[in-house]
Amino acid sequence: MYAERDLIQQPSYDFMMIYGQDGQFAFLKLYADESRNVIEAHRVGETMSTWDGKGAGIREMSVSMTSCAKARELTTHAEVCDAILADKPLNARTEYLAEDGESRIVLDYPVKVCNTTVARTRWQVDTGPVLIPDLTCPREVPVLRLRTGYVVFNDWQWAEVATRRIGPGRGPEEPSCFLPSRRLSARNSLYLVE
Repeated sequence: MYAERDLIQQPSYDFMMIYGQDGQFAFLKLYADESRNVIEAHRVGETMSTWDGKGAGIREMSVSMTSCAKARELTTHAEVCDAILADKPLNARTEYLAEDGESRIVLDYPVKVCNTTVARTRWQVDTGPVLIPDLTCPREVPVLRLRTGYVVFNDWQWAEVATRRIGPGRGPEEPSCFLPSRRLSARNSLYLVE
């Protein structure tokens, strides 16, 4: 970091950081070769690993969020289609009941990919990566219960999610770096950011 050259390390990897307001944070370095993956969770004040083996103490961490002045919910195909064709920024919300049958999950995320066809009055959100909780995963640092994944829907009442596998697969029968996709009974909303 902060070098004069070779800022992109080889082999390259996806880097993601997840930060919670209570001082928890996790970072994930995900390689094409899963055996090289680095997944760590810490609290502010602890030391995280570094390439040189010396470690780096994290004294402080903050995240700034920008809010939009106004957002309007889109409820009809015409509204969604018009927004997509006008290349307007969209946010989405997907709400569903977690696997435990008790916890309500609310995902709010920017829509990066959304398709439409005027002829068939259809649209589809296909976006990610977003953070998707996995409450079946016991972790000492709860921020590691979050997985990255993709949300796809073309209806207000259900969504499908594909979450990234953390760790190696089970061989040729599960070659994907994603867990099998799940269909959720959900309430989806789309918002035009104005």
